Amino acid sequence: MTTPPTAQLINGPTVILTGPAILEVSALIEAGIRYVQARDAIPPSPGLLTTAALLRRAAQQYRATTPTPDAGHDARTSGRVEALSAQHIDDGPHMITAREAGDLLMLSERHVRRLAQQGQLLIIRTGPLMFDRGQVLAFKARRDDEWSKTA
Repeated sequence: MTTPPTAQLINGPTVILTGPAILEVSALIEAGIRYVQARDAIPPSPGLLTTAALLRRAAQQYRATTPTPDAGHDARTSGRVEALSAQHIDDGPHMITAREAGDLLMLSERHVRRLAQQGQLLIIRTGPLMFDRGQVLAFKARRDDEWSKTA
């Protein structure tokens, strides 16, 4: 039995993604949305948000049915991050303030602003300073893993 390709063009403008390609494309679209919003404050189109939500669901289903992690997929944090960010968006990034980010991270608002200046937290919007909740939770999961390794 042959393995189907991870991406395949069918009848012109139709593309089918399977396997790890779903994870990669989903992550890239999410990162692109966050980057454009942070840099240019341009909201994503409804069509892009729908596509991102469909890919996110497909990626979650793929991870749930795949017994071993793929190359490039961080098994240490992904389960926790997905559980934490399941509430986070089917309709685009959920923006939170620096104070709310501090509450999630158990840090002061001032320390959250320092992390943003250092580039460790992605700023979605300035004036007032806003962060993507899912990205903050992902940072928390990475930080908690690092702390557990040193303990």
